[in-house]
Amino acid sequence: MIDNMIIATQNAGKAKEIRYIAGKKIKNIQTLDQLGIILPENLEAFPDYQSNAMAKAQYVFNKTGIPVLADDSGLEVDALGSKPGIHSARYAPEGSDLANRNLLLDRLKGLCLEDRKASFVCILCWICPLGIYFFEGRSHGLILERAIGEKGFGYDPIFFDPNLKKTYAELSFEEKMEVSHRGKALEKWIDSISTEGGI
Repeated sequence: MIDNMIIATQNAGKAKEIRYIAGKKIKNIQTLDQLGIILPENLEAFPDYQSNAMAKAQYVFNKTGIPVLADDSGLEVDALGSKPGIHSARYAPEGSDLANRNLLLDRLKGLCLEDRKASFVCILCWICPLGIYFFEGRSHGLILERAIGEKGFGYDPIFFDPNLKKTYAELSFEEKMEVSHRGKALEKWIDSISTEGGI
């Protein structure tokens, strides 16, 4: 069984979500901040989530030799041809959560709710001495015309879950982890390391 791991993200929101699930099975969980590791910006230069996640995980694993979990994720909006996708975190030139949301809302202006379908996608890359493994999670919803809710991060305030009738920013942390793309991917990962000898 795995005793130690590193979360390879510099996004505090992602790190919190990963730690929440990983902590069910792994006692010693370290972040990049704790280790003083900064990911080079050019690591995420690939055209797909899987390659970007693997680049981050491989970089940290090569430096430390400790099992690493990295995430690459994005928001795919049907009406925009699945954009912003892998560019979700840097969609607007400023790259802030607010600027990204505002740009997206501007580009969807005038579309009715049923034409604002979107999916959150998460790909996890787990690198350990036994190999490299990938886990995917997806969640589906609608993009509202304005932000609602104070919780979460990124696009959460405008991503509406039709089943729960709330945005991700209105959900409690635990509720979000039950339904979100990252929560689903993390549950697949935790099941694997629990049942397959700690991959």
